[in-house]
Amino acid sequence: MSPPHRPLPRAGFDVRSGFLTGANSLTRKVFVEHDHDIAPNLRNIREDDPFQRLYDLPHTRSLTNTGGHSSPETDGLLDRLQVAANDNERLAAITKIEELWKMDAPSVGLGMTTSIAAWNKKVHGVVPSSAGLVLFGDAWIER
Repeated sequence: MSPPHRPLPRAGFDVRSGFLTGANSLTRKVFVEHDHDIAPNLRNIREDDPFQRLYDLPHTRSLTNTGGHSSPETDGLLDRLQVAANDNERLAAITKIEELWKMDAPSVGLGMTTSIAAWNKKVHGVVPSSAGLVLFGDAWIER
């Protein structure tokens, strides 16, 4: 896989890479000081629980808002998503978040990943959760 910045000059960006002395320098510069224009980061937004990761990334009060994005409008839409009572309200909030995301661009998706939990055909009742954990509360094995 090529570095994420490689196609940027072809799109008209002036790219200047900097070198840091280690993980501490990177953490301070990107996550604390927000001293960057672009920095690669991995985020996944799961279909079964989009609020969790959507809040983590751009909400002003999120402790994991690594990009330093701050927008009262985004915060309000995420707050609406959190208390949405049904699928229609969730879809309306996510649609508005998507529209705002296109304008603000707090992050840009570079690719897509999928999660899969594979089990033997005799295993039943295993439930994948939004945090990447697997719930075994109702699991049973066919004999």
